[in-house]
Amino acid sequence: MATVEQQQAAAAELDALADAAARFAADLYFFVARQVIEELGEAGEQALRRGLRQFGLARGRAMRAAVEAAGEEPGLASFLAHYNLPTSRAWRSESTVTRERKEATLTYCPFAEQWRARGGTREGQLYCEEVDPAIRAGFGPEVRFTAHRFTLRDGGPCQQSDEGQARS
Repeated sequence: MATVEQQQAAAAELDALADAAARFAADLYFFVARQVIEELGEAGEQALRRGLRQFGLARGRAMRAAVEAAGEEPGLASFLAHYNLPTSRAWRSESTVTRERKEATLTYCPFAEQWRARGGTREGQLYCEEVDPAIRAGFGPEVRFTAHRFTLRDGGPCQQSDEGQARS
């Protein structure tokens, strides 16, 4: 059986791997987005937004399929349980969760950190504006998303909420 120290070291290694993978994904998106916008201007930005929405919708539909495959009712709790990004590993947040609402203040986002380091706050902001709402739309009407503040646009931590109907 692993010692507490070994468990903590393993958890720290998983966190580091998740952070590196997230930064890799952020870089992939950034370099493609930057090139598309530089070469195609406004038309490129609009195409990028459409692609980001499609990506978010596909993620949301996949999450819903996982909920249904598990025999669970779609709602806020199942949405959060089947969220398909390792947010507990690479992201840091302070959250309050009730049966009907999740309020989150993201204090660390590897995507935002990577985009800032690359000078890509504009490209990153497009991602945040399009993907997060589209994930919820793809999941279904049971969950509604509101972004109250974006770190890349507004400074400070991101603040967002998800609302859903509580199931009896």
